[in-house]
Amino acid sequence: MVSVYAADGTVSNKEGLRTEHFLKIVRLLSLPSTVDRYEHAIRWMEARTQAQSGTPILPARSFEVAIIAAGLQVDPDGVIAALLLPFYQNDEASCYAIEREFGEPILRLVTGVRRMDVIDARIESSRASVPAIANAEALRKMLVAMVQDVRVAVLKLAERLYLLRHMDQYAPESHDALARDSLNYFAPLANRLGVSQLK
Repeated sequence: MVSVYAADGTVSNKEGLRTEHFLKIVRLLSLPSTVDRYEHAIRWMEARTQAQSGTPILPARSFEVAIIAAGLQVDPDGVIAALLLPFYQNDEASCYAIEREFGEPILRLVTGVRRMDVIDARIESSRASVPAIANAEALRKMLVAMVQDVRVAVLKLAERLYLLRHMDQYAPESHDALARDSLNYFAPLANRLGVSQLK
């Protein structure tokens, strides 16, 4: 069995989802052939972490974001992309490894979500520079325009929900900004995409 570690690298019984727990949940939501694909992704992730660090440690974030995505009825490619998000590095080797193992559609989803990370940086840098309402609308439009595949936006929303659920892992002074940004930018996007249960 593989240990699942918290984002800070420590074992966390509170948030740490075990591989078996993830598979139990997706078995309830998926066809058996789809669960085989998830198991393949997990084995690939274990091999990657084993090769990099000597131990097959998988980030809890992978499982939690994937469970959120599965609960939102994202297709299997989207759930696998959610699992793989922490394993993507913006380099040729990472892209090649994911594409070779899982195909171009999953690579496109992963790179799409990582491209949306630029929005997080833009939100942070523009907090004090432009009136909040005008800035929020401009960034919401930019988010929608960036997304060629709606699953990319849903995966980004799943990541944001994960961050909100685990806000206690971040410095207290960042809580207000994280909550405000989620309310101003991501909740309207969720509503626009029809996944208002994330609001």
